Amino acid sequence: RGWPRGGGGARPRKKAVANMGLALSLGLGMGFGAATPALAKPRPPPRAEVERALEGVEWDEAWPYTGGDFARLDSEPDTTFYTEARFVQHVDDAAVAAMRAYYDAALQTQLLAGAGASQKQLGDLSVLDLCASWTSHLPPAFNVASKAGAGRVSGLGMNAAELKANEQLNDWVEQDLNVGGAAAPRLPYPDGTFDAVLCSLSVDYLTRPREVFAEVARVLRPGGAVHIVFGDRLFITKAVALWTGKDAVEHAYTVASYLHYASAALGSPEVAVLRDGQDGKDPLYAVRAVRKA
Repeated sequence: RGWPRGGGGARPRKKAVANMGLALSLGLGMGFGAATPALAKPRPPPRAEVERALEGVEWDEAWPYTGGDFARLDSEPDTTFYTEARFVQHVDDAAVAAMRAYYDAALQTQLLAGAGASQKQLGDLSVLDLCASWTSHLPPAFNVASKAGAGRVSGLGMNAAELKANEQLNDWVEQDLNVGGAAAPRLPYPDGTFDAVLCSLSVDYLTRPREVFAEVARVLRPGGAVHIVFGDRLFITKAVALWTGKDAVEHAYTVASYLHYASAALGSPEVAVLRDGQDGKDPLYAVRAVRKA
């Protein structure tokens, strides 16, 4: 069975160019201390354009980005920015519903396609919520209070109060993935721990995405999948320059490139449109890849 809600696709894109001038103007207009992410672009591209974001893509042999592509307006440590708990949804209700439906369908598909004898229900899957917050947007089968099954949901995030409030996490850890100096960030889990890794509405803040997703490939089990969901709202001062001023087609290409260059153990990335946003509500997209056997 194929992935739910959307398909792969798309024309090759050139490397996105950092646009810190635009980021600065947006940051000044939106306010540097916003409690919720601001809307970055007023009109999303048509669904078909995003679904074709990887059609005929030919990747460069080498990682095409520089340190400047991951510069941010706010260079202060992320631990400072995330000191304050934010118990808000970072997209509108329509996008939240679409994200939950996507994760439900994707995990059901994965269960049917690759579950072993010990994995008979969603609750048997082990899931990592990367850049986790107070809600993981998973189906109710993963609620700790009513969960059945031998799996777990682990959360890795930046704010203890938010992580403690998440009713779907069996365990959690605070970790800043944007620090480490010369040492690459390392996830605190053994190889092949998880059936799925989710990264919801946070990929635009990662300053070392290649290293982070190499770690994701390491902790995924063969046949497991990484799902990166993003929209067009963001904390502009914390988004990397590579992300700002771009549309969803370029964002899909950028996220797919992260996965491509992160690890040869990951299969070809695919793009899905969860909401196209043509109705004026928040658009939402996913890029995913499967860990090879």
